[in-house]
Amino acid sequence: MNKSVKLEVPYRGKSKGYHGRRNDHGEIRVFVTVDGPAMDHYELLHRERHSPDGFNWGYGGSGAADLARSIIWDHIGKEPTPSMYQDFKWAEVCKWGDMWKITTGEVNHILAEKGWKKAICHICGRPVWASDRFAYAPSCLDVIACLEIKDKNEAVVAQS
Repeated sequence: MNKSVKLEVPYRGKSKGYHGRRNDHGEIRVFVTVDGPAMDHYELLHRERHSPDGFNWGYGGSGAADLARSIIWDHIGKEPTPSMYQDFKWAEVCKWGDMWKITTGEVNHILAEKGWKKAICHICGRPVWASDRFAYAPSCLDVIACLEIKDKNEAVVAQS
């Protein structure tokens, strides 16, 4: 029996700001602020893959990769593809200084500049992040699938 599990993302659809600071002692903190009447905020969860030592930025290494991965994961609500967060890392995270801030709108713009598009999955009709080679369907497949892009509003899962 196939049981579907729906993951709740509490702030999906709301504009967020991500901001980080490295103090004089080298301590790093990264927070997320959610736009709204209460201006909620929380510390960004480290989704560890490359760096057991945590986040970092201003270079192209493992801490920057984990920060890019965690920002995009928080933003889209699911694990991004390595090519997606590496594109974001090289375009933005590796350039940051001791203090930085970026909005979800700016994240979307940077991803679009790197060839990532929002499309609609033809299976479930929900959003898919797609590039010319890969897509991430956070709703229908819960896996990374190769896609053939028909147009900017529709993505077709390639048959393997």
